[in-house]
Amino acid sequence: MIGSFKGVCLAFALGFPVIAQAQSYETGGIQLTFGTKIGLQTQSNATLSSAGPGRTSTATSALSIGVLTETRSQRFAIDLGLQLRGANAPAGATPSSGFVDPFVAVEYMREVASARLSFAAAYRETDLSQNADLIGPTGSITIATGTATRRYADAEMELEWGLDTPVSYGILARVENTTYRDGAATGIGGGALNDTKRQMISASLQMDLNPVVRLRNTLSYRMFSEKNVPGQRQTLDFASVLKLDRPLGDLDLTLGYTDTPEGHRLRAETNRDFEMPVGQLRTGLGVARGVTGDTYVTGQVQFRQTVPRGGFEARMNRVLASSDQTDKERINTSVNIKYRTEISALSALIFKADWGRSKDTTSKLSTTTSAIGISYTRDLTRNLTFEVGLRHRRQSDDVTGQSRSNELFIGLGHVLVTRY
Repeated sequence: MIGSFKGVCLAFALGFPVIAQAQSYETGGIQLTFGTKIGLQTQSNATLSSAGPGRTSTATSALSIGVLTETRSQRFAIDLGLQLRGANAPAGATPSSGFVDPFVAVEYMREVASARLSFAAAYRETDLSQNADLIGPTGSITIATGTATRRYADAEMELEWGLDTPVSYGILARVENTTYRDGAATGIGGGALNDTKRQMISASLQMDLNPVVRLRNTLSYRMFSEKNVPGQRQTLDFASVLKLDRPLGDLDLTLGYTDTPEGHRLRAETNRDFEMPVGQLRTGLGVARGVTGDTYVTGQVQFRQTVPRGGFEARMNRVLASSDQTDKERINTSVNIKYRTEISALSALIFKADWGRSKDTTSKLSTTTSAIGISYTRDLTRNLTFEVGLRHRRQSDDVTGQSRSNELFIGLGHVLVTRY
């Protein structure tokens, strides 16, 4: 299923969203979402350079539009946005000014009888010096710093059939393209990042062994090419997941095999969900053998709790996988914490902390990134929100050394949702 595009949320500079997550109405009508935001931001060493080039100040004005229409059998959504930015920074470290960071995402799904067709595509530009998202929602870590603008485009289509039968099938095709323009982009060890293209096709088979036990097998074939690097890397992956529905939370067991140009990778992991009065908990523990023959402990712990005056989220992940940037094997470890507490009915304090380490299993080079921030938000009206906050970032690389950045941001955002 195309999960990476569900509920697309457009986030601009200063770290808070302009478009809220689309809701599901199934009425056949249309929902329009208009978002605007103005903000000021100042930060030291925005590019996280070990030389510390100085302070960068930016003023932004962002606009976003979202359209959603949904019935019981089909869904269509499109989100797009753009921002106007003015910047003042040291020579060689100035982010792009003018109309920057365009974003567009399209999603379509149609379900007929026991079959479903899904399509999603997106394009977005990101100035690396303005990118504060160090760690992805699944624990993926993208080490990319510098002065370049990253252009990322992807599209995928999936066909599933036999959804209401004991045996169902699926075919998924996906393509991703990443380019860097107007500056330098560096990854682990200070190495230059090149333009890349990744293609993938997979086939899946799911069987209901009995009312509470399901088995899903997935075979994937990936091709990866990198500019200025001859040849094309090919990877074959097979994963088998056995899932058991339990009264207090699902249990799943995963076995996987990956064949890469450097060798093969093996993995085994078990995960368990717990529904508790105090919150939702998901735990996992596994072991993986890398292409170098080394063995790693993998797993995850996720906890979410909602209280009358706020909420708490914590996530820890450790996974062995191929890098999105170079397709080389890496062991990624990440920790994310978010805490929100309401000061009053209209205002709240938000605390966020992220830590991540990505290590190349062949070269043994690693990069550690971290960010900690606190912000204050207040609803001035039903649709108008004010936010001010501080953020501190650090990066430590085995080759380029240590760097840090301090940031102050303030913004005013307005969201209008209308349906007809």
